[in-house]
Amino acid sequence: MKPLIVVNREDDWPHEIPGVAVMSAKSYLTGEAANGAQYSPVVNLCRCTRTDDAGFYVSLLAEARGHHPVPTAKALEELRTPANVAAVREVEALAARAASGWRSFEVDAYFGADPAGENDLLCRQLFRLAGAPLLRATFRRRGAEWRLHALRALSPSDVPSRLRPALLRAATSYITGQPVARRPRSQQPSIAILYTPEAPLPPSNPAALEQFMRAGHALGLRVEIIDRHAIDRLGEFDALFMRDTTFLDHYTYLFAQRAAALGLVVIDHPDSILQCNNKVYLNELLARPAGGAEAARRRLLHRRAQGALGGRARAAGAAPAREVGADHRAGVPADRLRLARHGDGPARAFRLQVLHGAGPLAGA
Repeated sequence: MKPLIVVNREDDWPHEIPGVAVMSAKSYLTGEAANGAQYSPVVNLCRCTRTDDAGFYVSLLAEARGHHPVPTAKALEELRTPANVAAVREVEALAARAASGWRSFEVDAYFGADPAGENDLLCRQLFRLAGAPLLRATFRRRGAEWRLHALRALSPSDVPSRLRPALLRAATSYITGQPVARRPRSQQPSIAILYTPEAPLPPSNPAALEQFMRAGHALGLRVEIIDRHAIDRLGEFDALFMRDTTFLDHYTYLFAQRAAALGLVVIDHPDSILQCNNKVYLNELLARPAGGAEAARRRLLHRRAQGALGGRARAAGAAPAREVGADHRAGVPADRLRLARHGDGPARAFRLQVLHGAGPLAGA
């Protein structure tokens, strides 16, 4: 497979690395050539500050296409709140040694290398922590301790011209070229079940939870139901089973991130939450060959085309169904989610994903 660098605009990367292709984000997201080609890895150097930026979708669709993106969509999401607390503390200790006598300290890392050549060990650890090729980390001193204040993914346009040679060297070296230590296990394996009784549309009712607990006890497990306020107790368990409906930007995702960083077995895993909560990712995944499995017919539409939704659905033999998404948290009643049926024929699934105007295809 051929390595690929994806940037917001092709002139953002005027350099040449033998055997490496360069493509714009728009071409990668919408072009037929990118969809059918075999690239690996996809080095995503797009600007990404939000989960509806083109850069986020480049990594997300690269995962669906099997293109092994760097960074992953999960890594971009976790830049705001890194889940690996032990790795953060290690980075802070390195920053304290590098920034002795200062009150704040900022360092850029290009593929794990310091372009100034002064803090390569710190930059390698930042790359391992965050997974983004181009990073800016800001540290601030609080009393006698240094703390990681912010992590931001950079794009090539953020790199000054004097540091472009260092960027090219680091990228060439990377392209051509620690999980957290588990705590000692308790004598009896243990599992935490996350459950909030007052949550709307819970995946399990009390009777099901009771059966889970009985099954765990029969297997010799210590089983405990915990609520959303028990995130700091996750280190006491060997596994986490979430029985609250999961979303991004939600306490369930924070629980999954923290548990995975601690080395617990996690259901739902943060990768699954990130991918399965995003219908653009699922649409792309369902378009891949799947061993003969037949998927529901789907259309991916920009929000300016919402007026055509009903007509397109009826043409496909279905009426558009209301999907309960993030507003689920606001208490959307269960009867708002229904199977679409049109005419006398069998009910047929018809997925319509509407992209907001700020999304990756806003100009399409």
